[in-house]
Amino acid sequence: VLYMVHVTACVYWITKELSSTDEEISIFLNRYLEGAGERTENVLNVAPRYVLSTYFISSIFTTVGFGDIHAENIPEMVLCIVVMYMGTFIF
Repeated sequence: VLYMVHVTACVYWITKELSSTDEEISIFLNRYLEGAGERTENVLNVAPRYVLSTYFISSIFTTVGFGDIHAENIPEMVLCIVVMYMGTFIF
């Protein structure tokens, strides 16, 4: 289960990188890192990106819902649909 969460979180971040502009990614990271008390100069660090992705994917797999982080464009929405069904089959 943890391996699937890890792989899916990485795929989510790759999808975000490929489907968003640098400015959109910067805004996304600043919004959630500042909200979590993280300083914005750490946005180049991989750890906060991984934690955000893992948090988001875990909320999909556990069917808790999106709440604060959600899909923001069509490729992300398509990935979320696939992940929701994947979570249904796994669990």
